[in-house]
Amino acid sequence: MIIPLRSPDGKPDYTRFAEWFALCDQCDAKTVLSRLDSWLIPRTTSGRIYCPRCACRTAQQLLTEAFPANPRQRTRIAVTRLRTALRGPLRRLTYRPRHAR
Repeated sequence: MIIPLRSPDGKPDYTRFAEWFALCDQCDAKTVLSRLDSWLIPRTTSGRIYCPRCACRTAQQLLTEAFPANPRQRTRIAVTRLRTALRGPLRRLTYRPRHAR
């Protein structure tokens, strides 16, 4: 979350933009926008911001889910994906020869 500094009339003070604060959405980490280089700000409209520690932790969780180390878990995921693929609508691939003989 980005917390802007406000001018006396209550509007965001864009002249002090580098002094605005950024808060991590998963922990209590806080920094000013001028030191935001190592923070992760996804290109979505959700507005979520992650500190480097939480970004690494989230990436590690996603990689662990995508590539589990346990062979049984890998097999279970492969079977689940196969079932999902087989339940989906079947599309017939049409092949038309380019040159009729």
